[in-house]
Amino acid sequence: MALNQRDASRKEWSTWSKESARVEEINSGSLQRIADACELMAKDRAAMERRMKWLEERDEINTRELKRIGRANAALRGCLRRAKKKGGR
Repeated sequence: MALNQRDASRKEWSTWSKESARVEEINSGSLQRIADACELMAKDRAAMERRMKWLEERDEINTRELKRIGRANAALRGCLRRAKKKGGR
């Protein structure tokens, strides 16, 4: 059974057998695995950056909504005070 370079580079090379790969093949497989890992990290980073941008936008929207609701609440409190002063009871 022939191993591809990635799988061959993962093997324990303390004992040599018929299926042994050459040092160049081991190094090549190792570099391929490193490249694969870097691509995954870049993909994960891009996803995190998109999520961060979305969260910042949501934070801005929520902050505006919080301020709007706070102003509306203050206005309603003012209306209640005026109604009480006029003698609601």
